Amino acid sequence: MIWRELITFAIQTAIAGTDADNNPILKQRLEAAGMTDQALQALADIVAGNPEIRARLEKQFSVALSSGVGSIPAGMLTQFLREGVVRDSDSGGNNGLGNIYSRVQRYANFIQDQDVSFGLYCIVDNQIFMRPPSSTFPADTQGPAIIDAPFTPTTDDLDTTVPDELTNDLVALLAKLLRGMVVVAE
Repeated sequence: MIWRELITFAIQTAIAGTDADNNPILKQRLEAAGMTDQALQALADIVAGNPEIRARLEKQFSVALSSGVGSIPAGMLTQFLREGVVRDSDSGGNNGLGNIYSRVQRYANFIQDQDVSFGLYCIVDNQIFMRPPSSTFPADTQGPAIIDAPFTPTTDDLDTTVPDELTNDLVALLAKLLRGMVVVAE
């Protein structure tokens, strides 16, 4: 489904059962364009929170590291990183797939933890800090970081990233937004 079709279907769904001649939703086509991003974010949150369909909106991100620190890519849902995997590019780890890292919630714990049994990462100020197993120095991390995580699609890649099984949900979410209904991740 492309963006133009999404807008049309959402408007048609929103005005179903109403008097089309007097319905203000028909006049909201421009507003629908602005609300598409909100609907995509709500859909991404709902899908990421549902283990049965989570894989439908996941992708692999490659994050360049400088001294073990990299910027979080746009669209990646960091609140659902626990559902994905974070690893480095060390070909000696995990049968050539890279060492798998565990999340540390607080930066103070990340820098104070002296246990080197696991690779650790921490999200701070829209950056990922990584420290490899067997080291307490982030600079020892072999980049780039490879992160498999849920993401939020954009209107530009709507037709290639939102699978057909989720398009009806997206249309319904956008229609709810057009009607002024609050959309909350379920």
